[in-house]
Amino acid sequence: MLISHFHTLYFFHEYSLVICAAYEKRIKRKLITLIIYPQDKVGNPIVNPSGRYVVRLWLNGVARSVEVDDFFPVDRHGNILCSHTNCKAAFELWVCLIEKAYMKLCKLNIIAPVF
Repeated sequence: MLISHFHTLYFFHEYSLVICAAYEKRIKRKLITLIIYPQDKVGNPIVNPSGRYVVRLWLNGVARSVEVDDFFPVDRHGNILCSHTNCKAAFELWVCLIEKAYMKLCKLNIIAPVF
């Protein structure tokens, strides 16, 4: 079975996201949440009432600001279909936002590759 380059990158992105989140939680040092805007005065991502966010990602050594909204795919039962945490206390939006920004950035790179 052949796996496309995109699917391979996506798998490593998902795994990297998990590692970064675990590091941030264990070490108590911001690593992954620093890339989501808007932020409060201390640098924590906050919910934007307009539903628009900016995620700073790196592609080929170049920092990119990717704008995303907070609309995510759900199945007919209302279960979210993208990556998310299993936190029962609150829905953690940051996982979905980073995944959506990454997918958008990969799509843009396929259309207009960066050299």
